[in-house]
Formats: sequence, structure tokens, C-alpha cells
Amino acid sequence: LIGTGGGGIWETRDDGKSWRPATSEEGEFPMAIGAIAFVPGRSDIVYAGTGEGNDLPEYGVGLWKSTNGGATWREVPKNPFVGLGFFALAIDPLDHKHMLAATSGGLFQSRGKDTKWKPVIKDTYCWDVSIHPAVKGDPQSTQEIFAATRNGLALSTNGGRTWKEDSTLLKDTFPRLAVCHAPSNGDVVYAFGSDRTGAAALWRRNEPGARFERQFCSPQIETTQIDYDWFAAASPENPDVLYLGAISLWKGERQSADGSWTWSNLSASDYGMHSD
Repeated sequence: LIGTGGGGIWETRDDGKSWRPATSEEGEFPMAIGAIAFVPGRSDIVYAGTGEGNDLPEYGVGLWKSTNGGATWREVPKNPFVGLGFFALAIDPLDHKHMLAATSGGLFQSRGKDTKWKPVIKDTYCWDVSIHPAVKGDPQSTQEIFAATRNGLALSTNGGRTWKEDSTLLKDTFPRLAVCHAPSNGDVVYAFGSDRTGAAALWRRNEPGARFERQFCSPQIETTQIDYDWFAAASPENPDVLYLGAISLWKGERQSADGSWTWSNLSASDYGMHSD
């Protein structure tokens, strides 16, 4: 399933050979989709946040849900999401009733019922949210959660019950900030934003409680649309391989011996992909 900024949700059931628009049980399906997420380990339950945070004229009308893999959809709650845009949805892999939504109105959290959501970080843009991946045999492994806001990173170490500003990252006011745990090693966390000069900036944390250290980030990464389309995603197989989205799509590979980075532009040309 893919969610689009102005064309609704589309689905493929033949590995991408053909696509068709998703349908709705409640009339016309919303066209502006800001985030979409399957329940971890389930191919039948999926949520879609309406309203694209990157384009606020496309306001949202609530959170939608499918229980048949995207074949049909229904609205779950309208409030508190009416008029907001979504950036990201995250579902705790060890507790599927625990969900977080990063929106243009802040970070919201649901526990127990997907119809009940409460704000946990208010009155600011929340662009991203990342939950520590589950570790086999450790029922507490998903307790660490990072959220990316205008004021930097917010951190919870108790599964989202309380939050504080993370002081280990450079304090600044960001025009855009992304954050991600490495799926293969959740102790490694990346933050992708900008420094005070407006240049692209990358930080990495190697273990819980450690400081975020500045990394070499290709000076060629475009910052023209930093407030619109940035993202960061670590390889699911290697925590030292990172993908960054600006106008182009970038791949970084960290050398474990000395911590140096090599970067390559995966776009067809400098302005050929628009990874947003």
C-alpha cells in the first residue's frame, strides 16, 4: 500500500505489477494521505493518517483503518485530527494497542483504543517519531521513543508515558528534523536536520544515554526544500548504511574502522527523483 499527497491510497497485490485505488466503506475516500502503517507482523490491519503535513492546504479528516489489508477502509476517530496533517505513524511492535502519530499539531498517543488519542507534545510541528525495535526476549526493548520537533528531539524512556527534551543533541530551532532507530541495532539512532548555517547536518548515537555525535554529511545534499520533504531511514540489515531524502535520494555508508562516511546520489540527476 502507498499513501499519496493528493491521490488517496493505492494497493498492489502482485508485487507492484499493477495498482488500483483503495476503496472505502464510508463513501469517498480522502485524497490527501500523510502517513500509513501496518500493524507489525499483521498484513490485514493497517492505519492511514489523512491530511498531508507537508502541504497544509490538504487538511486531514481523521484517522482511517482497514482490517482486510486495504481492500476497504473506514474512519476510526475524526478528533483530534480534523484539520491537521500527518507526517508519521508508529505502532509499538510489542504492544499493538500503543500507537503514536506525528502531525502538524504535535505528537499524539493512543493506548488501548484506537478511537482515543491524547496529545503528548503540544502546539508544535512533530515531523517524525521512532520506536526502538523489539529485541527478542526483552519485553522492555521498545520503551525508548524519539520524536522530532522544531525544538529538537523529544525522548521517552518509559514507552511514551513521560517526555523530555533530549539534551544530547545540538540545541537549536529546526526548520525540519528526521529521526530513526536502526532496525538491526536499535541502540544506533540517527537525526537528520540542519545546523545554524543552514547546511545539511547528520548526528548519530551509538548506545542508549550516549551523546549524539556530528557525522560527515555530504555538502552536496540540497537544503532548498528542507522544510518540506526530508527523511532518514537506516538499512534493515546494516546500521552503518543510511538513506537520506532531500530533493535527491542519498545513500551513506559508514566505515566502522574510522567512522568516515562515503555518500552517493541515487537519483537519476540532481533534480531527477524528488524523494519526498
